[in-house]
Amino acid sequence: MREIKFRQWYDREMRYLDNVFVGVGQIGFSDTDWVDLGNHDEEHTGIMQYTGLKDKNGKEIYEGDIVRLTTKTGGDIDRLCEWDYRVNGWRFQGFNYSGDDQRIIEVIGNIYENPELLKERH
Repeated sequence: MREIKFRQWYDREMRYLDNVFVGVGQIGFSDTDWVDLGNHDEEHTGIMQYTGLKDKNGKEIYEGDIVRLTTKTGGDIDRLCEWDYRVNGWRFQGFNYSGDDQRIIEVIGNIYENPELLKERH
């Protein structure tokens, strides 16, 4: 069973949520600080769940991370990590992940701090 962890983009910085509590439509990380999952603005947004996966360097991969996939032919593809409800699993923008190829995945940023990484690949 994987560890359940969350982080949040909040006031222009990433914070990792400790002591997570879950309510109907809310996540809390203390008795007094709850996040309404249905109400986000630019400053207080981005609840991201830990996937249970780590990249080739041992860094935890969260939803919203931008990862570099190195293909078997040696090319690099940058993709956003997201949950796919159709397959009930994590994927990297069109690439389903089996968990066996961690050696070729590297976290290079996330959608809040490094959105330009996704724009550069088009």
